Amino acid sequence: IGMARGQTPEDAAAETESATSIPLLGATVIGIMAFSGIGLSPDATGEFLFSLFAVIGISLLLSWVLAVTVTPYLGKLLLKAPRDMSADPYRGLMYRAYRGILHGSLRARWLVMLVIVGITVASIMAFGQVKQAFFPASNTPLFYVQFQMPQGTDIHTTDRAMQRLEQIVMAEPDVVAVTTLVGRGASRFMLTYNPEQADPSYGQ
Repeated sequence: IGMARGQTPEDAAAETESATSIPLLGATVIGIMAFSGIGLSPDATGEFLFSLFAVIGISLLLSWVLAVTVTPYLGKLLLKAPRDMSADPYRGLMYRAYRGILHGSLRARWLVMLVIVGITVASIMAFGQVKQAFFPASNTPLFYVQFQMPQGTDIHTTDRAMQRLEQIVMAEPDVVAVTTLVGRGASRFMLTYNPEQADPSYGQ
């Protein structure tokens, strides 16, 4: 549109950037703040999802930087001025449709406001139906057994005892698979699990 009005590509890109950079920054900050409650939560949710919050925040800020630098530059390179410089750039189909919607909304502004208030109230009421737990309850059919021999037991003795225990557990009809570890615990596979340090008398 700026080039259709006779501006150079550089001036049109600079004017567009200066007019939209601050609103875009505000929208970026709002997007980051939307995830702050998850990432900065003091409970387990925050510990699990802080990295998600950090990645989204950094990505949005970088996208804003690209939007106010690379995008205007690409627009200057790729967009060409229209051949008919006397044509009104706001007479296109998209602008006419937008103008019609905008004028209709302004004429029925009270109806539009009631619809917005109604949607807001309905959203607040529906939010009360959302369960408070961010993560659903775990129902994984998994259990683990801590097996401790007397301190100083040789690891081969612990291994033989663990093999006998594994056979007992596998004899249960509902057991599908067993993983046996000797000398230390498994790697940390959930937040509340603390793996046992290296100990030749320990099995799991």
